[in-house]
Amino acid sequence: MEEFFKRIEKGQTLSEGFTFPITKRHWGTAITLDANTRVNSISGEPSAHFHRIRTEEYILVSGAMTVYRGDYFDGNLKKTVGGLVGVAMKPGDKVVIYPGIVHIPISTSKGGAVFIEISHGPYEDSDIVRIYDKTGRDLELASRWKDLGYKGGLGIKELIKKINA
Repeated sequence: MEEFFKRIEKGQTLSEGFTFPITKRHWGTAITLDANTRVNSISGEPSAHFHRIRTEEYILVSGAMTVYRGDYFDGNLKKTVGGLVGVAMKPGDKVVIYPGIVHIPISTSKGGAVFIEISHGPYEDSDIVRIYDKTGRDLELASRWKDLGYKGGLGIKELIKKINA
């Protein structure tokens, strides 16, 4: 899998008509294969979020990963995050995330995890509603968590434990 990412990043792949866009994020790298399919290499922690319209399927290719999922309780961040439940994945496993379900994939492997993300519905940033982001890039969301007594920078597992303590 490492060779897959290196060849695409270096432009060494045969790609007739369509090049593979690469997106570097704080949590890893996403390679877009087509309008509905991405391959994600994840080593950091993305935000906990949900989609209003889009359904996603995650198929784990390599490594190990836990996907935390749960219901969204409008206006109640603590109840939403406190209710997230982890689903441990091994290569070949698939989870489906329907619209309105809060989710966050976390690699549990030292070398990270690689998974295929298949989207059903529009892939637009406006479809993402963030619930928690340990990096604090959404200042309004970070302020809401601070007002609830939770400092930024906590991983989702630690935050779930603190809420449910």
